[in-house]
Amino acid sequence: MRKILFGLAAVAALNMFAADVNRKRDVIFYHYDMVPVLWPKSLPYSTEALINGFENPKRIMDGITAKAMGAAIQPDTFVYVPMGNFANLSVHVPSNEPQMAQPAGSSWLSGTRNALQDIKKAGKASDPISAMSEFVRKKHKKEFFVGLCVNDTFLQSGYNPLKPPPPYLVDNYMFNSFKAKHLDWLMGSQKDTPPLKGLKDNFPPYANSWCLVDYNQPEVRAKFAAIATEIIKGYDIDGLMVDFCRFPCLFRSVAWGGVASASQRQLVTEMMAQISAAAKAKGVLLAIRIPDSQQACKDAGMDVQVWFEQKLVDLLFFGGSEMNRWSESGEFAKKCGVPFYATMENSRIYSYNDEGGREDDQRMPRQVPEVYRARVTEARLAGAKGIMYTSGRTEWWDSWWNYTDPRLFQPEQEKIRLENKRYFVNYRLRTSHFVKDMLRYAPLQRQILTTSGPCEIKGTAKYEIYVWDDMDKLKAERKLPKCYLTTIMEIPSGWDVDVSLNNKPLKVIKKRAGSQIYAIPSGTVLYGKNDILLSVKGSNRRGLVSRIGNIGIDVVFNGDLDVLKKSGNVPGALTTAGGGKGGDASNANSTSRKSVKKGGRK
Repeated sequence: MRKILFGLAAVAALNMFAADVNRKRDVIFYHYDMVPVLWPKSLPYSTEALINGFENPKRIMDGITAKAMGAAIQPDTFVYVPMGNFANLSVHVPSNEPQMAQPAGSSWLSGTRNALQDIKKAGKASDPISAMSEFVRKKHKKEFFVGLCVNDTFLQSGYNPLKPPPPYLVDNYMFNSFKAKHLDWLMGSQKDTPPLKGLKDNFPPYANSWCLVDYNQPEVRAKFAAIATEIIKGYDIDGLMVDFCRFPCLFRSVAWGGVASASQRQLVTEMMAQISAAAKAKGVLLAIRIPDSQQACKDAGMDVQVWFEQKLVDLLFFGGSEMNRWSESGEFAKKCGVPFYATMENSRIYSYNDEGGREDDQRMPRQVPEVYRARVTEARLAGAKGIMYTSGRTEWWDSWWNYTDPRLFQPEQEKIRLENKRYFVNYRLRTSHFVKDMLRYAPLQRQILTTSGPCEIKGTAKYEIYVWDDMDKLKAERKLPKCYLTTIMEIPSGWDVDVSLNNKPLKVIKKRAGSQIYAIPSGTVLYGKNDILLSVKGSNRRGLVSRIGNIGIDVVFNGDLDVLKKSGNVPGALTTAGGGKGGDASNANSTSRKSVKKGGRK
């Protein structure tokens, strides 16, 4: 009996938490860790610096883990993606490949270095996964997953074997040894080199990079499965996430315009079965993150439904590309009988300031609590069990998340039901094209509105905005909010614009700097789909045309626009006095661009 009890205790020691598919995961933080390969040259590698962050003259690297775990709303689950690239990761497992050395005299990001070799010297106990497991699981008693990207090309595209010395661009030192030894296993080839056998060109048209690995190669599948299983067996983790969103390109034939065959999908299924067996043996969970279009996944080589039918996978995460409505994801998850989680990422839709730097458009920002409440509301109503927020911030990206602001992490739909929200036509920039004719899978991405590249309106333009506040119910509760529609639109002198919502004309109440605010009469906003019609008429003596950059609907429960301005939730442009149709050229986007003549470019 003592031996049995001792054995059970040993098993418990290996895994602090029992693998529970249905445990509470309201908030999940996903951290793609760039720090190990962008380490300051002057700073010795240490787990303390990895966790707490550091600063150097060239860039600021956040201590994402420390900030996240100390935030007002802590994550229930932390997903850590060890940095490196395919088969060259910041982990200590036998199948990991040695990292190519940074060439002498490298000028790229001169203040940084690739610390993977330092991590190797430090030993397994001091590598990033061990450090993060200790910090998240033991110190904070939270669930800890390791994420593995099936295809990654971070800082790799400059490799060129025909340009000595060395055989890669001096300003790009991240190309790894596995790929360098097997260039014929990649999707394409560097532009200055001969195309791969059987190809007329170098760059695959339906992949984000030429140097993605081809999973048609048995050695590639074996390498990924080996690293995954070795991580499962060798580290104290609660689960492993196989991330098909970075990147969903699996087969060279698909990258060049084909569709994955049944036999190719079976190859990926067999690989997943191998990883699943290791996870079950260790008693950890296996999760997947996939694009939110099942047909696109299947055509790319992922037979996701089969994986669940064969009980290979425990948890389903949909990526942040937002190709379809969350309701489609919810229906698929229900069909498979598994919980699903929605990924919230930054929009990647930017305005540009006068210095050329990219930033969120402050006339109607997307990276604010009101927008995330709207996105979370839709996901939760579609059945999402929790929300995963991605990170990975460096100075070169705008701030994705402020981990000290609890308003950004409000995953429970009922708690935010009576909070202000902002809905957009779309929330994310178009996803990478990983299959031919991508837009046939992605209705939400057929009309991308961005202030940095507004669309000309000829006559009329129709758009849809989905609102998930039930106005009939709120009216019965006597909690009906005020609603406003905002357009970010260039309207040169001589042009008039009429706006209607669900066939009801709207009246402009404020405008300035390319933004026009319309009051929405009570009873106009519908639950779910709302139809917007823009009608332009007139002409401009200099040939300037009307263009739309963004449309949004604000649902305001607390105060009005002026009150929101004081709280910092709504930009000042939305509350500036003014009115009437049209305007002159000064009404164009003065922050990011000038009005141009018809047919011109910014």
